[in-house]
Amino acid sequence: MKYFFALLFILGALSVHAEFSVVTITGTATANDCKGSATLRLNGDAGPFNISIPETGYALSNVEGDIVLTDLCAGNYTIIIGIAQFPGCNKFLSFNIPIVSNTNLSIPSRGDFQSGDIDAEARINLTDVQKNFKLFPNPSRGNISLEFQNMQQFPIEVLIFSDQGQRLLSQDFPANTFDVSLNLTRLPSGLYFIIARQEDGTFVQKSLVIKS
Repeated sequence: MKYFFALLFILGALSVHAEFSVVTITGTATANDCKGSATLRLNGDAGPFNISIPETGYALSNVEGDIVLTDLCAGNYTIIIGIAQFPGCNKFLSFNIPIVSNTNLSIPSRGDFQSGDIDAEARINLTDVQKNFKLFPNPSRGNISLEFQNMQQFPIEVLIFSDQGQRLLSQDFPANTFDVSLNLTRLPSGLYFIIARQEDGTFVQKSLVIKS
């Protein structure tokens, strides 16, 4: 219950606007040349923001505007975005650096983050499959089930983050996975974020409350 009231407190406090998006991506010519890049746009009077990318160890504090991330190899990346004035309030963007013959690949801006989006049912870089990603029970004592619909074409990577943005688990599941069970009883009580993503850029997110 205390996590519920904490979320209500943040929702009531956050009356400012923020917009997060990946606005451009530069691909790579091969899997190993690591010359890819992505431009992250952080706008709004909720800033400044803190960002980190667990896959690379990249981290910046108190930034806003357009941030260019360079020297990226082909693959999937997760950007953790925190609002500096609300510690522990994190959101996530996911993007893919592709291998392309013409390494200049532009993608449109996707998603925004506004007041009311603190709960992890965020409109940040999500697709229509968000409603087809089910998590239960929630709250949980640590044993949870995930169900996927319309996500069977590609393998699925499941990641779990703490409310501070620390990656706690990363597990891959093969294509044609419809449901999985996870034992998270080793985790203490708290708020967590679960992300399921695929190599085609599909990215869905849920929040989870674990109670002891």
